[in-house]
Amino acid sequence: MHWTTLLLLAWGGSLIHALPTQQDTDPSGLNWYHALLLACTFAPSVMAADNEEELALLSSTSGSDERSLTSLKAKRKPPRSYADHLLIGACICATVSSVLTLALFVLQTRSSSYTVSKPKVLRRISPYVNQERLSEVIRKHNMTFDPIVNVYATSFQMRAGDPTRALTEDTSREWASYEGLVWPYHRRFWVDGQTSTVMQFRNRDFGMERCVLVLSVPQQTPDLIPNVRLAEGSPISVWLLDPDAPELHPSISWGTAPRRYWKLATFAVSAEGNQTSEESLCAGDKFSTFEFECAEVDGCEVDFWQNKEKPFQGVRMIQHQSIL
Repeated sequence: MHWTTLLLLAWGGSLIHALPTQQDTDPSGLNWYHALLLACTFAPSVMAADNEEELALLSSTSGSDERSLTSLKAKRKPPRSYADHLLIGACICATVSSVLTLALFVLQTRSSSYTVSKPKVLRRISPYVNQERLSEVIRKHNMTFDPIVNVYATSFQMRAGDPTRALTEDTSREWASYEGLVWPYHRRFWVDGQTSTVMQFRNRDFGMERCVLVLSVPQQTPDLIPNVRLAEGSPISVWLLDPDAPELHPSISWGTAPRRYWKLATFAVSAEGNQTSEESLCAGDKFSTFEFECAEVDGCEVDFWQNKEKPFQGVRMIQHQSIL
């Protein structure tokens, strides 16, 4: 509202207080005051009044003026403005919208069914990007790389023929210290008529994905006492397990062995020499998991401990260059 309108309203109020109250007051003067007040305050309800009713009010005597004005105010209430109607409509719309939203939420909650997705298989993907471009460089310059000796990440035992394929781990070589429990990198390879061994390797390096598995009976060194028990010429079947299997680790998932994928080799294990499998794929972002079991129950026993120190003995995986 403009300042001029406020001033006029204040002035009109002062005029009402200044109106004469005596019965002998000149009616024409009173009517003049009323007309001036109506014109200056822009009262929409009074300005919109019927002309005949206003003339009757202005022509009334001073004694009946006050009663007529009161009667007119009672009869005519100010009509609601556009802003009032807009505010009421907005409140109604907001209320209806809130009720509909709440109803839809309740219905959707009752009808929807939640499914828990399986966790993604853990991977140790290389943090290096654009490695694929190395293939062109290697081929262009005819580059070659020496094989990589990859030692086990974990080694577990399970009962031969167990349908649940439950895994256990031999921890008999751990020992307690003041700092806590110490577990050296010694792992047991144990295969006989009742026991199989599952070993897993983390595939290393891009472009080194042609792999062979090598087995040799460890010899005693200053860092390793293998405690070998061997039936000479023991036939050992080697199975490659599911290449998409998760990492077998005590703190992640090692309850059961992965399913068999295909038979990789059969070794006749002796105290001397190496047993080597055929070549298999070992993708750089996955794990290679193998199962060793006796091909024949009678006359089959291979039991030893191995570690990760040089010279590498026991079971290891050799990775060869795959970009040629």
